[in-house]
Amino acid sequence: GDDIVRIAARAHERDRYLAARRAPKAARNDLIALAAFAGEIGRIPAFVTEPMMGRIRLQWWRERLESGTSGGHPVADAILATMARHKLSVEQLMPPIEAHEDSLPTRPFADDAALLHYLDRIDGTLFDIAARIVGVRIDQSFIENAARAYGFSRLLLEVPATRAHGRLLVPVSRLADQPLIDEQQLRIAAADLATLARSHLQVCVDAMQQLPRSSRAPFLPLALVHPHLQLSTSAQRSTAAALEVNPLRRVWRLLHCSWTGRL
Repeated sequence: GDDIVRIAARAHERDRYLAARRAPKAARNDLIALAAFAGEIGRIPAFVTEPMMGRIRLQWWRERLESGTSGGHPVADAILATMARHKLSVEQLMPPIEAHEDSLPTRPFADDAALLHYLDRIDGTLFDIAARIVGVRIDQSFIENAARAYGFSRLLLEVPATRAHGRLLVPVSRLADQPLIDEQQLRIAAADLATLARSHLQVCVDAMQQLPRSSRAPFLPLALVHPHLQLSTSAQRSTAAALEVNPLRRVWRLLHCSWTGRL
């Protein structure tokens, strides 16, 4: 069971999985369980071809949390055990499921507010719960800025793959209302979102350095915002593959941030 949970976390939420590996031993398995859960629900919109199929799969996860029974699924087992250990309520884990449901239709988000609501419910929730698992008390504005910095950067990294799947997570308000997306407009919109990501990250810099080393693990994915943005802005938009930061660079950035707190 533990091996399957680790494999799921590493495959679908690698940044959070590697960050969890830098956590104090007592929190490590619970952070890996959280990453695996996030990966399992996060991959659903990317793999289903019909929104209804996605809703059915996400409903399965909702029922697992609400009933407290895993149905024999190792990741469900792990996240339910984590919830019990840290007294996490079903309501605390529900926002990412709801956000992924909202992203199932092929139409893009209407505007920036809708996109921010999406990121807050996914990355904000995951940062918040990871902090609770490690026992870090941190200002809610830090969580919000962290969610938006990392969320924007990862969304931009995934633009080629999501577009190939018929989904576009860039808000339609940033694009001309026309049947075919203008590539130049998409590049401009992506550059603007990258600027927003950097501004949200900047707000986190001092607080991250002030955290004790043992408390940094929940927020280590922030160390990958700059590499994500560099890769997403330099890559050819014609590619349909998910973009990946060089594995050695990824590990080094996380390790360096873990020791120094520098983003």
